[in-house]
Amino acid sequence: MTSHLEQANKNISEILNLKKELDCFNPLKEWDEHFKEKIKKELTYHSNKIEGNKLSYGETIALIESNIFPKDKSIKDILEIKNHYSILTIIFENINFPINETSIKNLHKELMNDSRQWDYESFFWPGKYKFRENYTLRPNGEYFKFADPKDVPKLMSNLIDKVQTVSSLNEKLIIENHPLYRSALFHGKFTEIHPFEDGNGRVARLISNIILMKEGYPPFVVKEQQREKYLNSLYMSTDQNDILPLFNFFSDCLQFSMIQKIEYFKIEVKKLNDSIEKKMEEDKNIDHSKDISM
Repeated sequence: MTSHLEQANKNISEILNLKKELDCFNPLKEWDEHFKEKIKKELTYHSNKIEGNKLSYGETIALIESNIFPKDKSIKDILEIKNHYSILTIIFENINFPINETSIKNLHKELMNDSRQWDYESFFWPGKYKFRENYTLRPNGEYFKFADPKDVPKLMSNLIDKVQTVSSLNEKLIIENHPLYRSALFHGKFTEIHPFEDGNGRVARLISNIILMKEGYPPFVVKEQQREKYLNSLYMSTDQNDILPLFNFFSDCLQFSMIQKIEYFKIEVKKLNDSIEKKMEEDKNIDHSKDISM
Protein backbone atom coordinates (compact mmCIF):
# COMPACT_ATOMS: atom_id res chain seq x y z
CA MET A 1 0.00 0.00 0.00
CA THR A 2 1.37 3.41 -0.99
CA SER A 3 2.18 5.62 2.00
CA HIS A 4 1.02 9.22 2.27
CA LEU A 5 4.61 10.37 1.75
CA GLU A 6 5.15 8.20 -1.34
CA GLN A 7 1.90 9.46 -2.84
CA ALA A 8 2.84 13.05 -2.00
CA ASN A 9 6.21 12.72 -3.75
CA LYS A 10 4.49 11.28 -6.81
CA ASN A 11 1.96 14.11 -6.79
CA ILE A 12 4.64 16.79 -6.50
CA SER A 13 6.49 15.35 -9.49
CA GLU A 14 3.31 15.41 -11.59
CA ILE A 15 2.45 18.96 -10.47
CA LEU A 16 5.93 20.24 -11.33
CA ASN A 17 5.71 18.67 -14.79
CA LEU A 18 2.32 20.27 -15.37
CA LYS A 19 3.70 23.62 -14.19
CA LYS A 20 6.49 23.40 -16.78
CA GLU A 21 3.93 22.71 -19.49
CA LEU A 22 1.70 25.55 -18.29
CA ASP A 23 4.62 27.98 -18.19
CA CYS A 24 5.36 27.24 -21.87
CA PHE A 25 2.22 29.13 -22.81
CA ASN A 26 2.31 32.88 -23.27
CA PRO A 27 -1.43 33.43 -23.23
CA LEU A 28 -3.15 36.58 -24.35
CA LYS A 29 -4.56 38.50 -21.40
CA GLU A 30 -8.15 37.86 -22.45
CA TRP A 31 -7.55 34.11 -22.43
CA ASP A 32 -6.42 34.28 -18.82
CA GLU A 33 -9.37 36.49 -17.91
CA HIS A 34 -11.86 34.11 -19.52
CA PHE A 35 -10.40 31.14 -17.64
CA LYS A 36 -10.42 33.08 -14.36
CA GLU A 37 -14.07 34.00 -14.86
CA LYS A 38 -14.94 30.34 -15.43
CA ILE A 39 -13.07 29.31 -12.27
CA LYS A 40 -14.65 32.10 -10.20
CA LYS A 41 -18.12 30.79 -11.01
CA GLU A 42 -17.16 27.19 -10.27
CA LEU A 43 -15.48 28.14 -7.00
CA THR A 44 -18.50 30.17 -5.91
CA TYR A 45 -20.97 27.42 -6.69
CA HIS A 46 -19.05 24.46 -5.25
CA SER A 47 -17.60 26.15 -2.15
CA ASN A 48 -21.08 27.22 -1.07
CA LYS A 49 -22.72 23.95 -2.12
CA ILE A 50 -20.34 22.07 0.17
CA GLU A 51 -21.68 24.21 3.03
CA GLY A 52 -25.31 23.41 2.17
CA ASN A 53 -26.29 26.21 -0.22
CA LYS A 54 -29.48 25.30 -2.10
CA LEU A 55 -28.92 27.13 -5.41
CA SER A 56 -28.38 24.93 -8.46
CA TYR A 57 -25.46 25.58 -10.79
CA GLY A 58 -27.80 27.17 -13.34
CA GLU A 59 -29.35 29.43 -10.70
CA THR A 60 -25.87 30.41 -9.50
CA ILE A 61 -24.79 31.41 -13.02
CA ALA A 62 -28.02 33.34 -13.63
CA LEU A 63 -27.55 35.22 -10.34
CA ILE A 64 -23.91 36.06 -11.10
CA GLU A 65 -24.32 36.98 -14.76
CA SER A 66 -27.78 38.55 -14.84
CA ASN A 67 -28.67 39.22 -11.19
CA ILE A 68 -31.69 36.93 -11.55
CA PHE A 69 -32.91 35.91 -8.10
CA PRO A 70 -34.34 32.38 -7.89
CA LYS A 71 -37.87 32.63 -6.50
CA ASP A 72 -37.83 29.58 -4.26
CA LYS A 73 -34.45 30.10 -2.52
CA SER A 74 -33.69 31.87 0.74
CA ILE A 75 -32.04 35.29 0.91
CA LYS A 76 -29.30 33.59 2.96
CA ASP A 77 -28.40 31.32 0.03
CA ILE A 78 -28.53 34.20 -2.44
CA LEU A 79 -26.30 36.45 -0.34
CA GLU A 80 -23.75 33.67 0.14
CA ILE A 81 -23.36 33.37 -3.63
CA LYS A 82 -23.20 37.11 -4.30
CA ASN A 83 -20.70 37.84 -1.53
CA HIS A 84 -18.45 34.92 -2.38
CA TYR A 85 -18.28 35.92 -6.03
CA SER A 86 -17.56 39.55 -5.09
CA ILE A 87 -14.72 38.45 -2.81
CA LEU A 88 -13.21 36.33 -5.59
CA THR A 89 -13.30 39.30 -7.94
CA ILE A 90 -11.30 41.33 -5.41
CA ILE A 91 -8.82 38.50 -4.86
CA PHE A 92 -8.31 37.80 -8.57
CA GLU A 93 -7.63 41.49 -9.19
CA ASN A 94 -5.10 41.64 -6.34
CA ILE A 95 -2.81 38.66 -6.68
CA ASN A 96 -0.58 40.08 -3.93
CA PHE A 97 -3.37 39.75 -1.38
CA PRO A 98 -1.54 39.72 1.98
CA ILE A 99 -1.97 36.78 4.32
CA ASN A 100 -2.15 38.12 7.85
CA GLU A 101 -4.73 38.32 10.62
CA THR A 102 -6.07 41.69 9.49
CA SER A 103 -6.60 40.62 5.86
CA ILE A 104 -8.21 37.33 6.91
CA LYS A 105 -10.60 39.15 9.25
CA ASN A 106 -11.44 41.66 6.50
CA LEU A 107 -12.05 38.84 4.03
CA HIS A 108 -14.42 37.19 6.51
CA LYS A 109 -16.15 40.51 7.15
CA GLU A 110 -16.88 40.99 3.44
CA LEU A 111 -17.87 37.36 2.94
CA MET A 112 -20.32 37.30 5.87
CA ASN A 113 -21.37 40.98 5.94
CA ASP A 114 -25.15 40.54 6.13
CA SER A 115 -26.93 39.27 9.25
CA ARG A 116 -29.38 37.41 7.00
CA GLN A 117 -26.54 35.03 6.08
CA TRP A 118 -26.26 33.85 9.66
CA ASP A 119 -28.43 31.14 11.21
CA TYR A 120 -28.81 33.18 14.39
CA GLU A 121 -28.67 36.97 14.40
CA SER A 122 -27.24 36.92 17.93
CA PHE A 123 -24.13 35.21 16.48
CA PHE A 124 -23.67 37.90 13.81
CA TRP A 125 -19.99 38.66 14.23
CA PRO A 126 -18.37 39.33 10.82
CA GLY A 127 -14.64 39.94 10.76
CA LYS A 128 -14.20 39.08 14.43
CA TYR A 129 -12.97 35.94 16.10
CA LYS A 130 -15.56 33.74 17.78
CA PHE A 131 -16.76 34.50 21.30
CA ARG A 132 -18.09 31.05 22.18
CA GLU A 133 -16.93 27.45 21.85
CA ASN A 134 -17.92 25.61 18.69
CA TYR A 135 -18.11 21.96 17.69
CA THR A 136 -18.84 19.78 14.71
CA LEU A 137 -20.60 16.43 14.52
CA ARG A 138 -18.64 14.05 12.33
CA PRO A 139 -20.30 11.36 10.18
CA ASN A 140 -19.21 8.68 12.68
CA GLY A 141 -21.29 10.38 15.37
CA GLU A 142 -18.35 11.86 17.27
CA TYR A 143 -18.25 15.50 18.34
CA PHE A 144 -15.04 17.39 17.57
CA LYS A 145 -14.34 20.46 19.64
CA PHE A 146 -12.52 23.33 17.92
CA ALA A 147 -10.06 25.69 19.62
CA ASP A 148 -11.14 27.59 22.72
CA PRO A 149 -12.05 31.23 21.86
CA LYS A 150 -9.46 32.62 24.25
CA ASP A 151 -6.70 30.71 22.42
CA VAL A 152 -7.67 31.80 18.90
CA PRO A 153 -5.54 34.99 18.56
CA LYS A 154 -2.32 33.21 19.56
CA LEU A 155 -3.12 30.12 17.47
CA MET A 156 -3.87 32.24 14.40
CA SER A 157 -0.71 34.29 14.83
CA ASN A 158 1.36 31.11 15.14
CA LEU A 159 -0.34 29.55 12.11
CA ILE A 160 0.36 32.54 9.87
CA ASP A 161 3.99 32.64 11.01
CA LYS A 162 4.34 28.93 10.32
CA VAL A 163 2.78 29.11 6.86
CA GLN A 164 5.01 31.99 5.86
CA THR A 165 8.24 30.40 7.11
CA VAL A 166 7.69 26.66 6.61
CA SER A 167 10.70 24.80 5.23
CA SER A 168 12.32 21.47 5.88
CA LEU A 169 15.64 19.68 5.70
CA ASN A 170 14.24 16.17 5.99
CA GLU A 171 12.90 13.72 3.39
CA LYS A 172 9.85 15.92 2.83
CA LEU A 173 12.06 18.79 1.59
CA ILE A 174 10.55 19.10 -1.89
CA ILE A 175 7.02 18.69 -0.57
CA GLU A 176 7.26 21.16 2.31
CA ASN A 177 8.87 23.84 0.16
CA HIS A 178 6.04 23.68 -2.36
CA PRO A 179 3.20 26.24 -2.04
CA LEU A 180 0.62 23.45 -2.08
CA TYR A 181 2.04 22.21 1.22
CA ARG A 182 1.54 25.66 2.74
CA SER A 183 -1.94 25.76 1.20
CA ALA A 184 -2.92 22.44 2.79
CA LEU A 185 -1.20 23.30 6.07
CA PHE A 186 -3.09 26.56 6.38
CA HIS A 187 -6.41 24.92 5.53
CA GLY A 188 -5.95 21.99 7.89
CA LYS A 189 -4.84 24.03 10.91
CA PHE A 190 -7.28 26.88 10.22
CA THR A 191 -10.24 24.52 10.26
CA GLU A 192 -8.94 22.91 13.48
CA ILE A 193 -8.93 26.36 15.08
CA HIS A 194 -12.26 27.38 13.48
CA PRO A 195 -11.63 31.02 14.46
CA PHE A 196 -14.96 32.47 13.32
CA GLU A 197 -18.57 31.81 14.29
CA ASP A 198 -19.43 30.86 10.70
CA GLY A 199 -17.85 30.85 7.23
CA ASN A 200 -14.65 29.03 8.28
CA GLY A 201 -14.63 26.46 5.48
CA ARG A 202 -15.14 29.06 2.77
CA VAL A 203 -12.43 31.31 4.19
CA ALA A 204 -10.04 28.35 4.44
CA ARG A 205 -10.58 27.40 0.79
CA LEU A 206 -10.16 31.02 -0.34
CA ILE A 207 -6.86 31.50 1.51
CA SER A 208 -5.58 28.10 0.35
CA ASN A 209 -6.08 29.23 -3.24
CA ILE A 210 -4.55 32.64 -2.61
CA ILE A 211 -1.36 30.92 -1.42
CA LEU A 212 -1.17 29.01 -4.71
CA MET A 213 -2.09 31.92 -6.96
CA LYS A 214 0.66 34.06 -5.45
CA GLU A 215 3.10 31.41 -6.72
CA GLY A 216 1.70 31.32 -10.27
CA TYR A 217 -0.62 28.32 -9.90
CA PRO A 218 -4.28 28.35 -10.94
CA PRO A 219 -6.88 28.06 -8.17
CA PHE A 220 -8.42 24.64 -7.63
CA VAL A 221 -12.03 23.72 -6.97
CA VAL A 222 -13.24 21.24 -4.35
CA LYS A 223 -16.42 20.04 -6.01
CA GLU A 224 -19.61 19.14 -4.17
CA GLN A 225 -19.25 15.55 -5.44
CA GLN A 226 -15.91 15.38 -3.61
CA ARG A 227 -17.30 16.56 -0.28
CA GLU A 228 -17.03 13.21 1.49
CA LYS A 229 -13.48 12.55 0.26
CA TYR A 230 -12.50 16.12 1.13
CA LEU A 231 -13.82 15.89 4.69
CA ASN A 232 -12.34 12.43 5.22
CA SER A 233 -8.88 13.65 4.19
CA LEU A 234 -9.28 16.66 6.46
CA TYR A 235 -10.32 14.49 9.42
CA MET A 236 -7.46 12.09 8.75
CA SER A 237 -4.92 14.91 8.70
CA THR A 238 -6.32 16.27 11.96
CA ASP A 239 -6.50 12.94 13.79
CA GLN A 240 -3.06 11.75 12.62
CA ASN A 241 -1.43 15.18 12.99
CA ASP A 242 -0.16 14.70 9.44
CA ILE A 243 -1.11 17.18 6.74
CA LEU A 244 -0.23 14.80 3.89
CA PRO A 245 -3.70 13.18 3.52
CA LEU A 246 -5.18 16.64 2.88
CA PHE A 247 -2.14 17.59 0.79
CA ASN A 248 -2.71 14.57 -1.47
CA PHE A 249 -6.39 15.37 -1.87
CA PHE A 250 -5.54 18.98 -2.77
CA SER A 251 -2.91 17.63 -5.19
CA ASP A 252 -5.60 15.81 -7.16
CA CYS A 253 -7.74 18.95 -7.27
CA LEU A 254 -4.82 21.15 -8.35
CA GLN A 255 -3.70 18.75 -11.07
CA PHE A 256 -7.24 18.70 -12.47
CA SER A 257 -7.29 22.51 -12.52
CA MET A 258 -3.88 22.72 -14.19
CA ILE A 259 -4.90 20.20 -16.87
CA GLN A 260 -8.10 22.20 -17.42
CA LYS A 261 -6.10 25.39 -17.92
CA ILE A 262 -3.61 23.72 -20.28
CA GLU A 263 -6.43 22.26 -22.39
CA TYR A 264 -8.20 25.62 -22.39
CA PHE A 265 -5.07 27.37 -23.67
CA LYS A 266 -4.50 24.67 -26.30
CA ILE A 267 -7.98 25.27 -27.66
CA GLU A 268 -7.40 29.03 -27.72
CA VAL A 269 -4.04 28.60 -29.45
CA LYS A 270 -5.69 26.44 -32.12
CA LYS A 271 -8.43 29.05 -32.61
CA LEU A 272 -5.81 31.75 -33.02
CA ASN A 273 -3.74 29.70 -35.47
CA ASP A 274 -6.84 28.80 -37.48
CA SER A 275 -7.79 32.48 -37.61
CA ILE A 276 -4.31 33.45 -38.80
CA GLU A 277 -4.32 30.74 -41.46
CA LYS A 278 -7.77 31.81 -42.65
CA LYS A 279 -6.66 35.44 -42.89
CA MET A 280 -3.53 34.45 -44.80
CA GLU A 281 -5.59 32.36 -47.22
CA GLU A 282 -8.02 35.25 -47.75
CA ASP A 283 -5.13 37.66 -48.41
CA LYS A 284 -3.60 35.15 -50.81
CA ASN A 285 -6.89 34.85 -52.73
CA ILE A 286 -7.17 38.65 -52.93
CA ASP A 287 -3.64 38.92 -54.31
CA HIS A 288 -4.35 36.14 -56.80
CA SER A 289 -7.50 37.95 -58.01
CA LYS A 290 -5.52 41.15 -58.51
CA ASP A 291 -2.94 39.28 -60.62
CA ILE A 292 -5.66 37.83 -62.85
CA SER A 293 -7.36 41.19 -63.35
CA MET A 294 -4.07 42.67 -64.44
